[in-house]
Amino acid sequence: MFQEPIVAREINDEPIAAPDAEDCEPPDLVKAEVVSGVRRSVHLNLRAGVCVGAAIFWRDALLLLRRIPSYRGRWELPGGSVEEGETLEEAVRREVSEETGLSVTVGAPFHASMFRAEGPAGAHVTVVAIEFVCATRRHGPIRLSPSEHDEYAWVPRKRLRRYPLVPAFTTVVAEAYRTRRNENARRRGLRRSSPGVLATRNPKQVHDGA
Repeated sequence: MFQEPIVAREINDEPIAAPDAEDCEPPDLVKAEVVSGVRRSVHLNLRAGVCVGAAIFWRDALLLLRRIPSYRGRWELPGGSVEEGETLEEAVRREVSEETGLSVTVGAPFHASMFRAEGPAGAHVTVVAIEFVCATRRHGPIRLSPSEHDEYAWVPRKRLRRYPLVPAFTTVVAEAYRTRRNENARRRGLRRSSPGVLATRNPKQVHDGA
């Protein structure tokens, strides 16, 4: 999907929390920062294209797709170019559906990069890529686009070494796992700080059904 980036940056020092399928509206401030950055890039180079990517987790395993054309045999995230008239979120949902058959809820952007890619007639154009955390209610069946990918895998962090990545995705995938890890830690902290109703009641009251 993407070429090797020549400039890359994280959106924030702190990763953006991975969403639940039920609640994954991106923070307005972060979303505004990403969109503003894209607009600035396009303004500086009117030929700039925009791509989106999706970090889709099932439990703590990340969905990776194996490339067929360029970088054959290497793995990447689902995603692709934003079409005319689409919002970024619409492009993510369409690309994921086309490449995997999955329906996803699009969460917050967690990474952005800029690179040069070969465009029509061999001309090189600037491309801005924005990666989003996504949630899905199911992990299959996966329907691959046979012209782009020939295999998929749900990959836990500890098994990532078995899946050589397209070079442009090395930083993105590492950030995706870090985002997931921090979100899991945040959720554990919330559970510890929010005891259940029974834990706050007198044991005798619970036993007596009072």
